[in-house]
Amino acid sequence: MRSESIGDGEFIEQNKKLDAILKKRDDKMIAQYGEEGWRKKKEEDLKRVYEKLKENSKPKIVPRRENNIYDEIEKAEKTQMPAPEAEKKQDVGIKEDSNKLDVADDVLIVSDPESEKKELKPVEYKGNFLGGQKAIKDKIFNKTRTAKSLKNATTLLIYLIQHSAWKDKNDKHRTFTNWYAKKQLIVASRSQGQIALDLGVSVRTIQRWLDELEKDKLIKREIESRENVYILGRVRGDKEFFFYERK
Repeated sequence: MRSESIGDGEFIEQNKKLDAILKKRDDKMIAQYGEEGWRKKKEEDLKRVYEKLKENSKPKIVPRRENNIYDEIEKAEKTQMPAPEAEKKQDVGIKEDSNKLDVADDVLIVSDPESEKKELKPVEYKGNFLGGQKAIKDKIFNKTRTAKSLKNATTLLIYLIQHSAWKDKNDKHRTFTNWYAKKQLIVASRSQGQIALDLGVSVRTIQRWLDELEKDKLIKREIESRENVYILGRVRGDKEFFFYERK
């Protein structure tokens, strides 16, 4: 980029002088080596420069120094105390290492971190209840109305489990006395319109989620009095087994 302090005339004049110097050098070298010899020599010179630049671009491994200046500065910062000696050494260290491409700390990266990670495997859960402080509160359904990430079939499954039959529950489908106690099935009965209102989505979305749950064999649907009853699992003695527990 041309300096703004140099006028056009002066700039042109400087270029002319430079061209003259280069031409004088070329004439001298052609006289010494011949035109073809001078061309080859320039090519060899350029090749040497390229190799030198290539060699200098390779990372240089610098052994880690004991008690290096960076450790001293970090220690001083942690104790909130001045570190004049560390700062002084830092200035010297920067000058000494100005021609080096890598600092000493780079030597610590000796292998691929991914290869050192512990192999992860899925946990095989044993069927313990998520009780105590880990229990899911029904307030999660209030949040579903505004949280897009909760609008999915998983939330619907939790919702149906929340509304499944419990002892002495009295509803028109007799979900406890008939379905639970007699048929030994864990069921929930809730209109799709009410479910849609509770979860903040359309009835069509609820129908799609129900199809997904049924396809994955997490629920079964039966019709009673022209209304859906959702079967979530079976009862064996005094224990409940939900479909999601099956492998």
